[in-house]
Amino acid sequence: MSIDLQILYTLIILSLALSVLAIILDISRTQVLSSKVSKLENLVKSLFSRKERSIKKIRKRYIVFSIISKHRYKRIEVEEAIRRAFSEMFGEISAAKADPQLIYFDPSIQRGVIRVSHIYKDHVIALLGFIREINGRSCLLIPIKTTGTIRKARKILYTLGKK
Repeated sequence: MSIDLQILYTLIILSLALSVLAIILDISRTQVLSSKVSKLENLVKSLFSRKERSIKKIRKRYIVFSIISKHRYKRIEVEEAIRRAFSEMFGEISAAKADPQLIYFDPSIQRGVIRVSHIYKDHVIALLGFIREINGRSCLLIPIKTTGTIRKARKILYTLGKK
């Protein structure tokens, strides 16, 4: 009996050791799993925070345009015509959000640069094609190029030459 008792004690000790080992493995697996879950949560949070930041950040675009007409226009006339046409076509709220501004106009070559929010860039480009007169005088406003910097816009304005 002493050999059987000794084997029984050994089996009990081994089963206890295996139980402890299983508990340790389960705890470590849970910790690994929880750390992976927390990493996944952090990844998802960072993705959403990046998306929110990109939505909040309003980038500006600069649209270079040219006026084709036999008349000469002043800066104020062109700016008022663009703002009025935008408000009529897209409404006051969109006009406030887009904030189209004529930031540069050279009356000698009848070209200018409009700054607008990147979301409404296509709206302004379409709008320029619809403006057919300024102060009762017929004209065409033709968008030439869109850039992300004022420096590039001014470079384009003067490198095209007078055509």
